[in-house]
Amino acid sequence: MNILFIASSLIGPHSPPQYLGPDTLLPLWSILAAIIGFLLVFWRLIAKFFKTMYRKIRRLPTEEVPPDLDVVDVIDEEDK
Repeated sequence: MNILFIASSLIGPHSPPQYLGPDTLLPLWSILAAIIGFLLVFWRLIAKFFKTMYRKIRRLPTEEVPPDLDVVDVIDEEDK
């Protein structure tokens, strides 16, 4: 028990710092911005991954993509 008390006392004070200046907050906001930027760049892949995992866990059928509409080319109509 004494070893845990001594180890916890070496970590430092248990209260948060009273002043958070820009030199402390700027790196934290930079890390947060990097995480948000990563999520924004790969959002579709992340959402698709979680959607497929949810469907596999719940044993739901795969999501069907509607067939493409048949678009007739203008060039093909002129040849007829």
